[in-house]
Amino acid sequence: MSELLFAHNSFAGLREKDPLLYKRAKHVVTENKRTEQAGEALQGGDLKKFGELMTASHESLKLVLNGAYSRNVN
Repeated sequence: MSELLFAHNSFAGLREKDPLLYKRAKHVVTENKRTEQAGEALQGGDLKKFGELMTASHESLKLVLNGAYSRNVN
């Protein structure tokens, strides 16, 4: 579902126009999906899946923060 949102016309060209804004928007959309999945994993007792989702969340945020840091330094 989240990938479909990014294929939608409202995001057309955003990656090229403002790569950092695109990364931030994608992080928010995918983070919402991960949060839903994490809740389901915890309710089902699937700690392995929960851990994988936490790692994916941290990796996604790291990409956003590195981009923000680079933009502010330059």
